[in-house]
Amino acid sequence: MRSFLKNAITQRQDFRGRGPRGLNVLGLVALLLLSACSTADGVTFHTDDGKVNVAVEVADTNEERSQGLMYRESLPENAGMLFIFNEEAPRTFWMKNTLIPLDIIFIGADMVVDQVTTAQPCATEQCPIYPSVQPAQYVVEVNAGFAHEHGIAAGDTVEIRI
Repeated sequence: MRSFLKNAITQRQDFRGRGPRGLNVLGLVALLLLSACSTADGVTFHTDDGKVNVAVEVADTNEERSQGLMYRESLPENAGMLFIFNEEAPRTFWMKNTLIPLDIIFIGADMVVDQVTTAQPCATEQCPIYPSVQPAQYVVEVNAGFAHEHGIAAGDTVEIRI
């Protein structure tokens, strides 16, 4: 959806294919309606207790994944960060310069939670690492205790909206 909207704007075409004469009013209205109807980036965990929705920031480049949630002083209750990798592989995370405790939720390419680990902030040079037990393609970080409080556990299925 993002690329469709971006192309429509950058190519200055309306939705009836009139070409590069600019967006007409109908095209602009359609564009606004489509963008209003799209859902925000998020992850839905399907737990034994029901659905749990988390609004996420997406980290899908090496730079974004390296930065993660470092230096954040807080994180909203139903929010987190989604780390997206190109392939499923063993993953390790650490909490260097992370100021808040987090739950790290490792998710396989099959969109099933493999592991939930709680990690504590680390301000020293020797920080512990938190490895995945199974290969993971996605990782979600949320406030520590969020997974337990909402019943998110290994075996839960996951939907990702980006």
